[in-house]
Amino acid sequence: MFYVRAHLLFFAVIGGAATVFAVAYFALERLQRGRYRRVLGGLHFAMTTLGVILLTPAITILAFGVLPAGAADIAAAFRAWTVVAGAGYGLVLAAQVFFVAVLIDAFRRGPHLR
Repeated sequence: MFYVRAHLLFFAVIGGAATVFAVAYFALERLQRGRYRRVLGGLHFAMTTLGVILLTPAITILAFGVLPAGAADIAAAFRAWTVVAGAGYGLVLAAQVFFVAVLIDAFRRGPHLR
């Protein structure tokens, strides 16, 4: 039961993070603090989404109880998933650094010209 709760909480946090980024991009446009390049914003969302997709298989397997029968088999079965989840985490981390770069680019470009 713990894994199911953790699984649901994990997906709720992902939705919250996407909302925070959407509000940040919206506020950046509406407050006219800077004009970000939509291609870079889309690339940031794509990187974050792909990273999260790579992160979730091990959590999903734990949530649905698809574990091998035996303590020795668990470590071997999850070795590949650990590598995949690590790659997903690295991609999410790179996406957050990229988000900071998008913000820096937006502020360097200056406000909207009307």
